[in-house]
Amino acid sequence: MHTTAIGLTRLSLGSEIMLIITTMRVVIAAFISLALTFYAQAERADVDRDRLVKTLTEIAYALPEEKHGRAFQLIEAFADGGMRSNYDYGWQRAQPYLERGGVNALIAEAHRPNGTLRYASPDALLATGVSRLETSPADAKRLNEALLDIARKADDFERQLYAHASAELAALRCDRAHLDQSLQLLKRPDSLNYKFWEARLSNNAASVISGIDTETPLDDTRDIHQAIDGFRLIADFGYCDAQIAQIAD
Repeated sequence: MHTTAIGLTRLSLGSEIMLIITTMRVVIAAFISLALTFYAQAERADVDRDRLVKTLTEIAYALPEEKHGRAFQLIEAFADGGMRSNYDYGWQRAQPYLERGGVNALIAEAHRPNGTLRYASPDALLATGVSRLETSPADAKRLNEALLDIARKADDFERQLYAHASAELAALRCDRAHLDQSLQLLKRPDSLNYKFWEARLSNNAASVISGIDTETPLDDTRDIHQAIDGFRLIADFGYCDAQIAQIAD
């Protein structure tokens, strides 16, 4: 009887060990697969960056000669890994409200027409949303909805500020619905920066780059600015299919 009990215990223990080993193998395989996906996406983003640098250089040469200096300065900074996303200003403005009452306090203050945040509200909501992308996707979605809600009610000038911030956060959240709604409120939704933000969701910046007119650009560096501003989200955060799903239904 005693021998039988020991045998059953060993059998049970062996089954548990095999289950643990199998689970570990599944987890390790998933981790390796995810790591390879991130690596492939980062490599593709680098290839697209090089392709964009070449295209922007062609635009720069087509500009009036007096614009060459500034144009090539922008392109060189971008090619060297500069022109990165920076949310410091918005984060600094948001912190007092977050410390006082969290995301609810920040959103409430942003809704006040003549509140202390005023024109800093879009930056504050966006920066906080960026900080919550991984730690609290639900908060990031609420902040995106707040930006969109305020944009719809704002005057023409402020609508552009809020809608722009809403579009950026939606692109970072890989949220097609919020991105489309934000773009509908903008005066120039077909600008290059927004095309690249859409391309982050469709995982295809190459089609945007190939569609850039390099022979008859504007007489200033606007196209270059917009392209760099749009692609920076891909350069800094990768494509959406390299992320773990974060969007709440």
